[in-house]
Amino acid sequence: SIIGIVNCPRFEDKLSPKIAQWKNTLVELTINRTSFYGEIPKEIGECQSLAYLSLTSNKFSGIIPAEIVQIPCGTIFLEHNEITSIDWRIYTENIGYGDLQCAYNNFTGEIPQKVLESERWNRFHSFYPFNEGYGFTNYPLDENQLPK
Repeated sequence: SIIGIVNCPRFEDKLSPKIAQWKNTLVELTINRTSFYGEIPKEIGECQSLAYLSLTSNKFSGIIPAEIVQIPCGTIFLEHNEITSIDWRIYTENIGYGDLQCAYNNFTGEIPQKVLESERWNRFHSFYPFNEGYGFTNYPLDENQLPK
């Protein structure tokens, strides 16, 4: 199954935890440039057939759940939302494979030192640039550490 909702700014809804109903059949989920809001449900990690996930340019907020990287799709696109935090276990525990593209969000707070020292952080992260007025207080911004 493929679900795509694109360029419908008046379409306002939440992504339901019931997304897991399609855990064996959902191959692609694209919700871009809508008014979907609220937290991304952790149940999305149960969708083990998902080969592509893009939730870009919406109003998703809250925490990125660690379960999201259990999806075997490679890069997960979450740019241009209102997300404020991340479950740092994504970088400190071996729980999945996904690479997060998270630029232009409302992240705040500090990145734990354990995360900054992790092998996964040094290979996969893209949080910069932030939405204006937001950002991690200790995000490494020298030229050698900027996301590629």
